[in-house]
Amino acid sequence: MAGIFNVISKLFGNKYDKDIKKIRPTLDLIHQQHQKISSLSNDELREQTQILKNKINDFIKSEREEIQNLKNDSNKESNSAKEKELLYQK
Repeated sequence: MAGIFNVISKLFGNKYDKDIKKIRPTLDLIHQQHQKISSLSNDELREQTQILKNKINDFIKSEREEIQNLKNDSNKESNSAKEKELLYQK
């Protein structure tokens, strides 16, 4: 019985091998990034972290502003419940 399973797994592969094949490119990228940052000192790493945080904040700035504008609009007394519901859905 075990021989049948061995033949089938050799023909079609097994779940483990398929999973490894699928995540291998991501794992290789992680190893490349690790090699780059492993040589950095703690201060350099903190600096790179701050640069990354600034890039993220710049990237999402417009979304944050839009969310704040929607919140401000939804808090207006002149809006009906239906209008407020539409704003909350956005």
